[in-house]
Amino acid sequence: MPSNGDTARYSTTTALGLNLSQTGANQNWNFSNLRATGQGLDEFRSFIRTPYLFYSQFFGAIGLKTNDTLDFGVLSITNVHTFYRARSGSYTAEGTGFTTSGVPLASDYSNSDRLYSFPLTYNDSDSDNFRVATTLPTLGTFIQQGSRNNKVDGWGTITTPFVNNHACIRYSSDILETDSLITSFISFGFPLNRREIKWLAKGEPIPLLEVTGPLFGNTFTPTQVKYRDSFRNLSNNNSFLAFTELSADKVIGRANQDTFQFSTNVNIPLPVNYNWNFSPNTYNFVNGTSATEQNPRVVFGDTGKYSVTARASFGNQNSDSTISDYISISSPTGLTSLKEELFVARVSGGYISLSDMTSEVDIKIYNIAGTLVLSEKVNDNTKLDITYLPKGKYIILATKNSSQTQKLGFVKY
Repeated sequence: MPSNGDTARYSTTTALGLNLSQTGANQNWNFSNLRATGQGLDEFRSFIRTPYLFYSQFFGAIGLKTNDTLDFGVLSITNVHTFYRARSGSYTAEGTGFTTSGVPLASDYSNSDRLYSFPLTYNDSDSDNFRVATTLPTLGTFIQQGSRNNKVDGWGTITTPFVNNHACIRYSSDILETDSLITSFISFGFPLNRREIKWLAKGEPIPLLEVTGPLFGNTFTPTQVKYRDSFRNLSNNNSFLAFTELSADKVIGRANQDTFQFSTNVNIPLPVNYNWNFSPNTYNFVNGTSATEQNPRVVFGDTGKYSVTARASFGNQNSDSTISDYISISSPTGLTSLKEELFVARVSGGYISLSDMTSEVDIKIYNIAGTLVLSEKVNDNTKLDITYLPKGKYIILATKNSSQTQKLGFVKY
């Protein structure tokens, strides 16, 4: 689940030809043919970093801007935010904020909207009611209420342009909602029944894939598709080649050890010329592949961040895409050695060695979900035991004298 400060880039596309009937245990969902038509960035912020910071009931909640503008005819609202809170055993929507006639308004739910109940286990289902009412100055009351029916209806792996065979669960929600405007001279309501199907994965702040659309009775019409993604260059969307979306089977690996397979979305029955380039220039093509193939395999020779460029050309037309700092390469031991302001960090044999400290430093290690897994005060030449930590992504946060802070991400293999 997302935490304060998380950001997640996503792509949007149409639901044309999408097969959503595949459910059940041990499934392999393949959505590799998704093609982005737009992109956006979800930013999860503390409520004090939203326009509704003076509504103290949201203290400790995180806000997400969910819409720029919603027009209901007699009422138009902008800068729409939803506020979320992680509670014991659940993740809930706690309130909503929006601006109308230049006035920022917010209300907390009298019945919270429970998005998830933990743990999420195959075939688990639950339902709950929600309601929130907001007073509109000089106009009346805007009410959003209804029920949410959730079910974990599948598990397995998913492939998209962002991930390949990634472990996940499929989570389906039917939301039966009625929004109402009550004034001194008119009252009316309008149904907003919809279905949300999400593929959720550990360590990801947003679903790897989310498909939504209106629900009429038992008839679901998917209309919107949103999937976790990296930056895509959509500037050549109208060319014959469409646009060259590059992707990799993973984005984190070890120097001189892990092989990365790259690919593009170009899929036309014509002789397309390809050219791949990586920066910095410390890499090798392997397994008989080269820079002129659609799906090369690459081993990177040094630690750090690599930018990737893919170019496709046919005749006098070409299309290319560049993603800066797309690939992160660590040392073969699992942690990039960096000399920073507070310390040098290296890992060997399941221990992190910390040196070059000028004074005592407060070390905290968090997993990708934001859970604190280790906290110690250390001096120079300290070794921290991480043998008990499972494989995954972690963040080291070092603080000295409550003023200097250093942040270092690493991957434990």
